[in-house]
Amino acid sequence: MKKFNYIEKLEREGEEYFSVMDLPTANNEIEKFMDGKFELVNSISDIKQTLKITFKEKLYKTKQEFYIYLLITEDDSVECRVYYKQKQLDELRLIIGQILKQTNLWK
Repeated sequence: MKKFNYIEKLEREGEEYFSVMDLPTANNEIEKFMDGKFELVNSISDIKQTLKITFKEKLYKTKQEFYIYLLITEDDSVECRVYYKQKQLDELRLIIGQILKQTNLWK
């Protein structure tokens, strides 16, 4: 999975690089869950003549200032990746543990 451009920009501007953690493959319910919990800071999408927007990629920022990237595929599978500062690992473990407990989100 490629690194999201938004993350590359943050790394260029800052003095730290993000560590990466891949999560299990999710289903399309994770998108609704993330929309309700975290701030959407960047996305890649397309729009149909009906004005329906279809997201291909989404990047969320959490209150703890790590980023959750979703790559949404055509078969409704969602690849999930977390970008975080290494010093956030313990905090990340708590938050991700809570998300992983949401059994309806995972394939």
